[in-house]
Amino acid sequence: MEKKLEPITISIRQLVSTLKESTVNGQRFCFILGSGASVTSGIPMGRVLEKRWMDEIMKNPSDYERTANDLKDREIMQFDFNTLKEAWEKANEDGGSHIPSEYYFDIYNLRYYIEKRNGYQLLESLMENSEPSIGYRALAQLLAEDTGFDIVITTNFDSLTEDALFIYTDKRPIVVAHESLADYIELSKKQRPVIAKVHRGLFYAPKNDRESTSKLSDEWTKVLSRVLATYTPIVIGYA
Repeated sequence: MEKKLEPITISIRQLVSTLKESTVNGQRFCFILGSGASVTSGIPMGRVLEKRWMDEIMKNPSDYERTANDLKDREIMQFDFNTLKEAWEKANEDGGSHIPSEYYFDIYNLRYYIEKRNGYQLLESLMENSEPSIGYRALAQLLAEDTGFDIVITTNFDSLTEDALFIYTDKRPIVVAHESLADYIELSKKQRPVIAKVHRGLFYAPKNDRESTSKLSDEWTKVLSRVLATYTPIVIGYA
């Protein structure tokens, strides 16, 4: 039986040294950012929002149970209402534990199915006053310098990366916030920093349900295949 190997752990010094040597030799890197990268900037993670939405749902559970049954019959939801309720009750009983992440899309759909724009507006209100943390300042400085780092690929809707570039550098990024603009990404050696938002930007009907996030659009698949053939990815903010 083949032995399963665990990931190798390296120190920050090893990482920095390796990146410095690699960029001198002409290697190029891109960053892939998940929601964990934005927590220190005041944007809550999905598990925090899950609990918030279920708290609201459970104020009138009978109303939402009927809706959940209809959505499950139409295959818009994967889990039934009782499963979501039990996960919420367990999180409350455990005193500070979180609802499992696999319920996120069903809870979001149940809370905002009647009017999805209300969900977008909530996300906007959570993100509009956030400010880039010290990590984003370091990221912006890397992107602004001619060091082989010039692309950020993110599933986040927020504007923290571009805000950090505006605040801390004189570089103006190309922000690709919709798949219809993906072809504008050029892989020339000298370019402005590129921020590719594969689930769209906050003001472009962001993708926040199971169906739309289960696979990349054809436009992103084509472009990111070229990017990842050229760049080595550094992943930040994923569990």
